Amino acid sequence: MRDQSGIPTALSIAEERLKKVYPLVVLALFGVALIVLYRQFHTLDLQAVSAAIVATGTSQMAWAIGLTAAGYITLIGYDRLALAYIGRSIPLPTVAAASFVGYAVGNTVGLSALSGGAIRYRIYSRYGLDAADIAKIALYCALAFSSGEMLSALFVTAAEPGAATMLLPLSPGVLRGLAIAALVAMLAGAFFLSIGGLSFSIGHFHFRMPEWPLLASQIVLSLADLSLASAVLYALLPPEAGISWIAFLGLFVVAVAAGVLSHVPGGAGVFEAVMAAGLAGSVPHASLAAALLLYRLVYYVLPFFCAVLLLGGMEWRRAHRPSPAIRSGLSTLTRAADIPVAAIPYVLSATAFIVGAFLTVTSLFPFRGLASSAFLETAPVEALELTAIAGGSLGMALVVLSLALGKRVREALYVTVALLVAGAVVEMVRTQSWTVAAAMLVAALACIVSRDRFDRHSRLSVDVLTPQWLMLIAGVACAGFFVLFFAHKDAAYSQELWWQFARDGHASRALRAGTVAAAVALSGILFYALRPAIGRIEAATVDDPRVAGIIAANDNADACIAFSGAKQILIGPDGRSLAMIGRHGRSLIALDDPVADDG
Repeated sequence: MRDQSGIPTALSIAEERLKKVYPLVVLALFGVALIVLYRQFHTLDLQAVSAAIVATGTSQMAWAIGLTAAGYITLIGYDRLALAYIGRSIPLPTVAAASFVGYAVGNTVGLSALSGGAIRYRIYSRYGLDAADIAKIALYCALAFSSGEMLSALFVTAAEPGAATMLLPLSPGVLRGLAIAALVAMLAGAFFLSIGGLSFSIGHFHFRMPEWPLLASQIVLSLADLSLASAVLYALLPPEAGISWIAFLGLFVVAVAAGVLSHVPGGAGVFEAVMAAGLAGSVPHASLAAALLLYRLVYYVLPFFCAVLLLGGMEWRRAHRPSPAIRSGLSTLTRAADIPVAAIPYVLSATAFIVGAFLTVTSLFPFRGLASSAFLETAPVEALELTAIAGGSLGMALVVLSLALGKRVREALYVTVALLVAGAVVEMVRTQSWTVAAAMLVAALACIVSRDRFDRHSRLSVDVLTPQWLMLIAGVACAGFFVLFFAHKDAAYSQELWWQFARDGHASRALRAGTVAAAVALSGILFYALRPAIGRIEAATVDDPRVAGIIAANDNADACIAFSGAKQILIGPDGRSLAMIGRHGRSLIALDDPVADDG
């Protein structure tokens, strides 16, 4: 916020300082969540978790995948209701594609630069929606989800108040009565305000309560959304879990709210910490850890990977222009969904980050239970060392490059493709996991197919040294430290560990792999930080008499914009011309042509 002279106000200065502190707060919350998880699972053996994952039944996985599909179909309703709220109509296939891709990316990554909101903007703006309309859609979806969380919490407390007694020092009967009263008051108040047509303003945006049919649909939709999402994790719990679904739903709502409020990307760590603390006495630790890992895979990673395939398929269809016979065989979604190509760099950037984080973290795990038994028993020790170090360094390099990829830098795309292919080779050699290697190769293929969308020929360091980017790298480092201490907690640390090269030297190998990965990250940060400083320019002020003289002698009324103070002013060498410029990153951008003395 600026005053009329263009000078930043105290509020704008406070906002800028808050933006700088915000990543540190988020990183601290993520660190606290990892500490809670370590205390909950520090006695757990990784082999027990692997056994629990293998023991998860096929029917459980089928239910989880089916409920996930139903949940993402339900999420389409948020966009449909939001569009109805602002009085706009967009074809259903396009809304479905925007909702699915937006939520698949937003749920997994959770950052504004890579979020579903940015993707929705690029989809809906093609249908005439401006930034204000899309802001209203985003706010409507957020409020609808928040109201669903509150209603779900009240409903659970009314149905089974026993779980709430752990948080509030009240008897179950009192809690049930308060929950019912609050539930009735909330619903009655919402419908009363809806019928009365209440409106309010936030800044420059004007909002009104939705009409009661829309409000009723919103309430049902939000309850269904949370119920289906919680049912996915509940289906993955072992049959001997000693908790009812109603009580589980209440804990799930609290965990989701904690993840959202923490602003940690995807709620990673925070959600798991709350669920682990709440279910510690009801579910065996190994089964609980396995269920949480599978839930992340099914509800977050699987839809995200499907979104990558969808965008890659759309881009391939645009590039190859298949024959009418092939086009007629495509699904309605693929034919009608008008997914803009501008969304592709965002999704591929998130893909590179996720794959990089996966490679970095898994390089720190013990080879037993991770590597194939044949490779672990027959491969030379040098090969074991090389694959561990290669996995960590390739992964961290992908993390470092991910933001440059999101900025459509062509050189970043080429390097990312090479890293993904190399990562797939490392995974095949180390784990002989065709699934993981194939996923990396598909991501590399999606990058190649979409290469025309990366049209910026710039340095890999273009505008990436930001607090948010540093937070991402620090977050991956924190996750790596967590895995290192958790997976090798039985190994007593000594200086000799660094120099032990043995087939069963898992802790030594992890230390070296982590050190190399950290060196790659540090090298990337130093490369960006030690770039030549942005040169300072000698700009004139609006009080300079030459500025007023040049503008007065010019017939263009737009030249008076210089008096607003919003732009820097450069005076020409002859003192008879000026240019209004603004700085964006490392570039100076001029506003229109220079203003010159017409006389």
